[in-house]
Amino acid sequence: MLYFFVLRSPNNLTHKDEQHRTLNWSEQSLLEARKIKDPFADNFVAELARTKSEKELYLIMQFLLNEYVWLEEDQLDELSRQYLTTASKLPSWADPELIKKGEDFFALHSFEISMVLMMKALPATYCCWRGAEVVHATGRMTDHSGNLRPFTRRLMQTSKFVLNVLSKDGLVNHGVGLRSAVKVRTLHAFIRFFLEGNNWDAKKYGAPINQEDYAGTMLSFSVFVVEGLESLGIKVSKEEKAAYFHVWRVAAHLVGIEENLMAKDYEEGALLGHAILDQQKGASQSGKELTQACLEFMQSLMPLKILRFLPANMMYFLLGSELSEMVGIRKSRNVFVNAAFFMTRMVLLLVEWLKHNVGFIGRFAIKYNPKILDLIIRKFLQETKNYFTPGIIQSEVKTITHKRS
Repeated sequence: MLYFFVLRSPNNLTHKDEQHRTLNWSEQSLLEARKIKDPFADNFVAELARTKSEKELYLIMQFLLNEYVWLEEDQLDELSRQYLTTASKLPSWADPELIKKGEDFFALHSFEISMVLMMKALPATYCCWRGAEVVHATGRMTDHSGNLRPFTRRLMQTSKFVLNVLSKDGLVNHGVGLRSAVKVRTLHAFIRFFLEGNNWDAKKYGAPINQEDYAGTMLSFSVFVVEGLESLGIKVSKEEKAAYFHVWRVAAHLVGIEENLMAKDYEEGALLGHAILDQQKGASQSGKELTQACLEFMQSLMPLKILRFLPANMMYFLLGSELSEMVGIRKSRNVFVNAAFFMTRMVLLLVEWLKHNVGFIGRFAIKYNPKILDLIIRKFLQETKNYFTPGIIQSEVKTITHKRS
C-alpha cells in the first residue's frame, strides 16, 4: 500500500544516474547554438518562396497545418521530392527494438503522458523567455478577442504530433510519426522565414526556432515528461526511460536538430535539458500569457466549477515553485480543491497499479489508449477547423508574393 504514497515534488527530485555525469556542452556553446537554424529546411523554403505563386504557397501551408493529410511522392515536384526523400531518412543509429519498446511505453501511459505534456513539459518551455517569444510572435496561440479556439487547436496539433511520433510503427518508412516530423520541420522553416522578414530581434532572442530551442523542446517532451510521471509516483524503469528517450532522439533528428546537440542517452539528456532550462529561464509576459492560455484550456475541461482550480494546483506541483512563479501559476488554498487534487493523484496511482497487476487492463491500455486519445484530439481539431491557418501566415504569403512581383 505504500505505493500509493510515492508522490514527490519536482523540487525534491534527484537524478541518481546523473550524479556522476558531466555536461558535455559549455554555456557558451549553447549560446552559440541560438544563432544556428536549419540550413537544409531553410534553403528549401526560401526556394519555394522564390518560385511558387501566392496560391501555391497558401496550399503548401494548408497541407503543413493539416494533421491528417499526406502527399505521395508522385504528387510532388522535383524540388519537393528531393527534399522529402532526404528529410525522411532515419539516422543510421535508429534502433527498431528500442523504438518498439518506447511506443509500448507510450501506449500504456498515453493519457498520463498527455496530461504531463500539458501541465509540465509545455509550461516549462514557456519559462524560457527567449523561446516563448517565438511562439507568442507567430500569433498561433490566441486571437485578439480572447477566444481560446486558436490555442485549443495549437495544443491539439502538438498532441497529435506527439501521438504520431509515438504511435505504433510511426517512425518506419512512410510512418505517420516520420511524416509529421518532416512537416513540423518544414513549418518551422516557414515560420523562421516569416519572422526574419518582420524585424525579428535576433540579437535579443537568437534566431527564431534555433538549435538550442529545438533541443530544449525535444528534451522537454522526453525527459521532463518522464520526470513528471515520476513526480506523480509512476515508476519508470531505466529500460523504459532509455526506450522512450530513443524515440524522441530519432524524432529530434527528423525535425532538424544537429547531431552535436543531441544527447546520447536519457541521463545525458536530463543534464542537457536542465542546463538549457537553467540558462534560458526567466519571467516574461509572453511566457505568462502562453501558460495562462494553456491553463484556461485545461480549466475548461473541468466538469465542476470548483474544480477549475485543480489544473493550477497540478501545474504548480509538477513545475515547482520557482518555475510556477515565472509563468504566473498560483495554487489554490481551497480545502476542497486540495482534497480533489489529492484524490486525483490517488486515482492515477490506482490506475497505474491496475495496469501493471491486472493483465487485461494493461493489454486494453496498450491496444486502445492511443486510439481513444486520437479520437479526442480529432474532435478538438474538428471543432477548431475555422482556425486552420494562422493569420500571420495568411498575411505573410501575400507579403512574399507582393514583394517578389
